[in-house]
Amino acid sequence: MIFLLIPLGIFELYLSLKVGESIGFIFSLLWIVASMALGLKLLRVSSVFAMMKMQVDMMTKGRVNPLSDAPTAIFVGAILLIIPGVLSDVAGICLTIYGYYLRYIDTIQKKEYKGEDDVIDVEIVDTHADGSSGS
Repeated sequence: MIFLLIPLGIFELYLSLKVGESIGFIFSLLWIVASMALGLKLLRVSSVFAMMKMQVDMMTKGRVNPLSDAPTAIFVGAILLIIPGVLSDVAGICLTIYGYYLRYIDTIQKKEYKGEDDVIDVEIVDTHADGSSGS
């Protein structure tokens, strides 16, 4: 696993340097500061609930899956946005968008099923005067 991180880190550095070379130092610095600020803001939003969910996943499953629920995806996306680099920023933005997509889908599903609890299932039996059923 560690052998995969080394080439990924080298590619991250190469990509960041190439993007920095093409957009300039000032814009690179602004990009790093803006992505870090966005990551810190998202970290506050995803808050303690994602940390508790991740701890439960680690204890029960032995691993954390950031694609399993919205707060965890947003939390991991925020961490990736705080780390300087183009590749980590793109991955962080994708995970954050995915997290908000999951949250939006969950909201839609809750609204769809909201009224079904009030439905009462009724069977109408038509009986005639002589006591036989109408069916």
